[in-house]
Amino acid sequence: MFLTYINELVSVLEQHNIKVKLFADDVKMYVRILNDLDVRSLQLALDALVHWSDAWQLPISISKCCVLNIGKVTYNTYVHINGCTLPAVTHTRDLGVIVSSDLSPSVHITDIVSKAHQRAGLIPIHSYLEIFTYLCVLSWFMCVLLSNITQLFGHPLLPVILMLWNQYNVVSPKDFLL
Repeated sequence: MFLTYINELVSVLEQHNIKVKLFADDVKMYVRILNDLDVRSLQLALDALVHWSDAWQLPISISKCCVLNIGKVTYNTYVHINGCTLPAVTHTRDLGVIVSSDLSPSVHITDIVSKAHQRAGLIPIHSYLEIFTYLCVLSWFMCVLLSNITQLFGHPLLPVILMLWNQYNVVSPKDFLL
């Protein structure tokens, strides 16, 4: 049902020479601005968008709207929706990717690296030591288990497996407990 609504929006906006990209309920409008008439055309398209959303009772989330000028900006692109001027931004998030006005990936990469550092900082240092301790205990347990299997079944390859498994010479879990 929603596709019926949204497909009509594309034809409404294309009447104003606006290119439209859709993804679910996201609408992106593109226009090449070469003169003041192009800015006026963009504003008329935004007015048509408001009229369309009112007719179908689908509200516009104005707080998520912005103007991203790509390339050299020579014209004033102040446009508004319902009297609210849309902010001109240098970068914005679009479907999880940060797009900047110079189309450089540096802002997006910086954001990803920053989040990775934040998440890595949430892991306390004692957690690394606990993980190491558990791995050492697990290694010791496996050595004991393989030793008992060797004694039980007397398999000739099990002592070799035991020696390879215990490559770190873990003698007792007490040596690694904090």
